[in-house]
Amino acid sequence: MNIGAGEWVVYRPPKSVSFGHQSRIRDPRRAWPMVQQFMADLTRFTLGDRIELMCYGSGPQTNADVAAARTQEARRSFGPEVERQGTHQTFPSWRISEAQLASAVRFALDDDKFPKQEAGPSYLAFSYQFCWNEFDSGLGVAREIESRRILSFLIVTIGQQRLFLQPHFVYPAAWNSDPLKDFIDRSELIAPFRFRDQYFVRWLPPQSPGSHGRRVRLEATWRRGSVSH
Repeated sequence: MNIGAGEWVVYRPPKSVSFGHQSRIRDPRRAWPMVQQFMADLTRFTLGDRIELMCYGSGPQTNADVAAARTQEARRSFGPEVERQGTHQTFPSWRISEAQLASAVRFALDDDKFPKQEAGPSYLAFSYQFCWNEFDSGLGVAREIESRRILSFLIVTIGQQRLFLQPHFVYPAAWNSDPLKDFIDRSELIAPFRFRDQYFVRWLPPQSPGSHGRRVRLEATWRRGSVSH
């Protein structure tokens, strides 16, 4: 595909849906392997710098016994929580290393061993940054001539017996190119969430130095004829 100074496409859900989607499969234990497969098959990714685990304290939305059990288990698994700063009351939280991520995911998934809470009892958040394998050729040139950032991101949140995904996907290809539509159709088959066509936008090339280009809405029917949802 032509990765140059032409227009691109971005997929990003709006604030009205918390910038994301619940996983296609509601059971987070079954949904998590879909995230792993999607990232491994389609991208060259690195983990974001911040991986955070939090355990909710007791309150109107979180049972005291459940909150205590989760916090105690987190301390056994990951050591003392991060020291609180200032006088503001916060829930216990842990900074998780990349080596601990698999254990932290298992911990968060174990929320299903307790009665479902209105909030928590666990909250694990981390992110991926990546480029699509499909667009590998020409990426070096694009980085040299482009002020637009070509990296895509996916924020993953696990807790409260669900998996929530916040994608910011950058496709360095024109919205009306058949290769782009074909790639989105193919990737959608293994995506861990359902795409919404109205959340894709055109990203026009910068017109002046220091500009990052303008984003323009696409019609909700722009992928007419693609794989049905």
